[in-house]
Amino acid sequence: MENIIKAITSNNLYLGIAVLLGVFVIFSIIKKLVKMILISLLIIIIYLIYLSYSGEKIPRTRKEVVEHLSVKIREGTKKGKQIIEKNLGDIKLKDLK
Repeated sequence: MENIIKAITSNNLYLGIAVLLGVFVIFSIIKKLVKMILISLLIIIIYLIYLSYSGEKIPRTRKEVVEHLSVKIREGTKKGKQIIEKNLGDIKLKDLK
């Protein structure tokens, strides 16, 4: 490892290549983070537009967001269970365990 570091630091060409590779790696990481942040913001904006359009109250605090999402998850779980039980006919979910 020390030989590699010594070779890179002693030769300007190798040092330049190493710096360029480092810049490219850092740039690609930042680019991916920005893309992830923009996609997350887009999803949040679309969700807020949906809440506004459907007439539901838009949560303002973190506590309201957690409560709102937990209620929606419970409702979705109930609906999913009902659909599965309806489509399976006589077979109940507890029989599948």
